[in-house]
Amino acid sequence: MPKWATLFFPSAVEGEIIGFRSTHSQVNAIENFPNVPLAVISSTHKNVKQTDREKRSRELYVKMHQDLSKSSTTSTFITCDTCSHYIHKDDPNLVINTIKWVLNEASNNKNVPMH
Repeated sequence: MPKWATLFFPSAVEGEIIGFRSTHSQVNAIENFPNVPLAVISSTHKNVKQTDREKRSRELYVKMHQDLSKSSTTSTFITCDTCSHYIHKDDPNLVINTIKWVLNEASNNKNVPMH
């Protein structure tokens, strides 16, 4: 979390951390992940100003994202070397194309309900 965010938006930062823990627990509690299209986009951008701890944290997040992408047999793991945490702002076309991939895979998979 950027230090400025912690200073100016402490409740938002706290909410994101709590939400991350909750989401992580829910995903890990799934015993049989459904065979649905799953796309995981991970930022691998390395900031030269990052501390060693921040670099290790980034590597851990990428590894967790990669592991998550293996939850479904219909999945893709995408990295963005030029993206920050805000992938949707840094590379909106990557996000758009990934959503199109999910929709295409879902339309080809008869087990995925399309509503």
